[in-house]
Amino acid sequence: MGWQQIAHSNCEFSCAQPGRSREMEQFYLKCLFPFILFLIAFPPLTPAAQTATPTVLVAIIARNAEITLPFVLGGLEQQDYPADKLHIWIRTDCNADNTTSLLLKWTSMVRKTYAKVDFYESECWRPNEKNLFHADDERRQHVQSRRDDALDYGRTAGLDFVLFLDSNAFLVEPSTITDLVASKR
Repeated sequence: MGWQQIAHSNCEFSCAQPGRSREMEQFYLKCLFPFILFLIAFPPLTPAAQTATPTVLVAIIARNAEITLPFVLGGLEQQDYPADKLHIWIRTDCNADNTTSLLLKWTSMVRKTYAKVDFYESECWRPNEKNLFHADDERRQHVQSRRDDALDYGRTAGLDFVLFLDSNAFLVEPSTITDLVASKR
């Protein structure tokens, strides 16, 4: 016996009133009752939820980027997107310059500006590398695994968007993040 039959039999038993037509009972059972259940199960969004600003994870993977990082981080600071909706996720390793100290200083200065700032320097997984700027397949796989980590972080945190910035990608327009989120790309 389906829920409609159960509802119909219950309605005949408990709701049958003199003067109420069979068609009216059918209307209540087949149209109005399911609609009310739908509204209970899926309430309409409140105006605040409809206009809530999406959260964005800005993922930066930097290596030997002491020269370019001030431009990357400066461009990020100039964005007109609400800082309390930006989560900053930074990973670095195997630096032969001052990338780590620059990132430590910057993250300590902006930690209270953004919704969250997560910085981590991992141990160098290739200590005997000869060319610090060479990107072979092993290095590309390593960087891709860090990007996967950023995606996992964003999913776990329930964030709406992820923006990947390389240490040579400069945000020159203050509306870049706002425009990207507005276009849902």
